[in-house]
Amino acid sequence: MCKAVEFLEQLSNISNDMIVYQNNLFKQLSQFDLMEQDVLHKIERDTFNAAQGYKLAKTLKDIRNKRRVVKNEMETFKYIVPLQQSISTRVKNVNVSINKTENKIKNFKYHPRTNILKVV
Repeated sequence: MCKAVEFLEQLSNISNDMIVYQNNLFKQLSQFDLMEQDVLHKIERDTFNAAQGYKLAKTLKDIRNKRRVVKNEMETFKYIVPLQQSISTRVKNVNVSINKTENKIKNFKYHPRTNILKVV
């Protein structure tokens, strides 16, 4: 395997890893949103004393803090997404070009110009 193909595969793997990571961030955010809604529904529906209220507020605060970490990561990730999309498109185009070049090299036949080089 030529070095160009090896580098191309590494770029492709990095691009795919970015997609997987971003999808995981969306899933985490969704989970925290659902957890937050569960706590809010509990507060809305149940009666509780001050200690239980404190625990609910603390749980809500912890969920919001974890959610904020994910949101901040997503915010910085928005700058990488266009790069990832560009990499994916270019990797596909370059891969096609490399395959064409490799086929051309494999099927190369030299036809000497008999008027210039005379076989002795």
